[in-house]
Amino acid sequence: MPVTKKETSKAVSPKKTAKRAPKKTVSSRGKTATAKKTETRKAPTKNKIAIRKVTSQVEDVNMGRKAPETELELVADMNPKGQEMEKLMQDFSADHAYQTQNLTNPAPLTAPANAYAQMEAEADEEDEAEEDEYDEEEDDDEDFHAEFREKIPQENPVYNPSQKIRDEEEYLYHDHLNRSVSIYRKIAYFFVALVAALLVFIFFFSVVKTTIVLIPDQERIQNNVVFDIYDQSMNGAGEKAIKGIVKKVDLEDEKDFPATGKKVIGQEAVGKVIIYNNYNKNQPLVATTRLLSSDNKLFRIKETVNVPAGGSAEAEIYADDPTPDSEIGPSRFTIPGLWAGLQDKIYAESKEGIVYQKKTQNLVTKEDIDNAIRELKQNLTQKAQAQLTGDVQFSEVIYNVDEASIKTEIDAKVDEEKDGFKAKIQGSVVIVAFEGKQAIDLAKQKLNTSVSTNEEVLSFNDDIDYALTNFDLQQGTASVNATFEGKVSLKENSEIIDKNKIVGLKKDQLEAYLGSLPGISGYEVKFYPSFIKKVPKLTDRIDIQIKK
Repeated sequence: MPVTKKETSKAVSPKKTAKRAPKKTVSSRGKTATAKKTETRKAPTKNKIAIRKVTSQVEDVNMGRKAPETELELVADMNPKGQEMEKLMQDFSADHAYQTQNLTNPAPLTAPANAYAQMEAEADEEDEAEEDEYDEEEDDDEDFHAEFREKIPQENPVYNPSQKIRDEEEYLYHDHLNRSVSIYRKIAYFFVALVAALLVFIFFFSVVKTTIVLIPDQERIQNNVVFDIYDQSMNGAGEKAIKGIVKKVDLEDEKDFPATGKKVIGQEAVGKVIIYNNYNKNQPLVATTRLLSSDNKLFRIKETVNVPAGGSAEAEIYADDPTPDSEIGPSRFTIPGLWAGLQDKIYAESKEGIVYQKKTQNLVTKEDIDNAIRELKQNLTQKAQAQLTGDVQFSEVIYNVDEASIKTEIDAKVDEEKDGFKAKIQGSVVIVAFEGKQAIDLAKQKLNTSVSTNEEVLSFNDDIDYALTNFDLQQGTASVNATFEGKVSLKENSEIIDKNKIVGLKKDQLEAYLGSLPGISGYEVKFYPSFIKKVPKLTDRIDIQIKK
């Protein structure tokens, strides 16, 4: 008699039934319930589902309900064990076709069915091994199965508790697939969020920017250049030589000069008084006549004076014993040499105070002689300039006294007591004339080459000081030192700031760095966006400008 799927299931079910004894568990809602483990299983494998379907359909063939040719499609996707079943099924189909052709009532083919039953039993044994391992995780799955049983009536209104267990296993299998799809969906969301964060990061670094505007100092610098002048009557010139005039003229001059030195030879207290005569006769007063001040200080008349009756006369007086105490203010003086009855009628008064001073004598000093010689040399230069006026066609002329040719005569000696002296000088003046524009061009070239690579010349002062440093009258040449000045500043494209040194600096750190730079009078820092107060990490996002 053919072995059916129902009988096969009964043959292996005792072990499973023993493992699925009722057990008390606590549900997710905190209540105690009795959990029946009658059909708790893992998601069935493809082989097991296929074996059960084939076994069931073999039974249908034996009962005459289906033709065996349609069963071959059930084992198309099975593993090697399923492929072995496919071979048995092919043998079964061939045998069944033979019997159909030759026998009126073909006998049921039990051999393939028994083979299927045996393979299903082997599959059940493998499932039991898996279930032993699965039972260790059974407690964690209790809630899931309870929720599953609660959800089935809602999700599948046609659910029938008496359906075959394979319907539940198929549901679990598809639920497992849905869980896998959920995991992949989460992974996809994660990568979308990661890409969005990366785009925000790239946008931020492409927008953030720091602009530094530097206000440089306008430094005034001084320099000099030496160039040669050759007389226009000579031929040939060097690289820095300018055509001009080189010659000399012989001149002399003399002048009286005062002696400014002072020698103290005494001291005195002097002043002036007005003598009044209220008597009816003239009153002559000789030199050294005594005058007594109201505070009893004695003075004398310097020169004889005749005071007319009813009038007055002015006279110079001096202290009889000059001391610093002799210095007094305006006062009234009596004349003690007169008869007592006349002293109230003839008397003197001072409108200004008596001055105490030291008595000195003029003498000639060394400074007086040096200043006299210096002034005479200047006079020689002026005379040379007067002689050359109208004969020079050049814009710049240098007059230089030839010190080797100077001869002087002074009619006084140092510290000699004299009020003045006479000085005389003889000598030659060298005249060098040239065109100033050529000299300015040479000076500008020197200034441009002397500034650093980060600087540029803003302005040049054409007011140049020229000085003759050397001359050769026989060769007709002279060397001139030109001292000039100009104003320089930083170039607009100067690299005064190393961007690598300021990347990542905060605002206060950047300001401290900029304040330490030489040649900078001020600066301005602009951050974009404005809420950013830090220098970007990328140097190409730092813009440095030089403001003129």
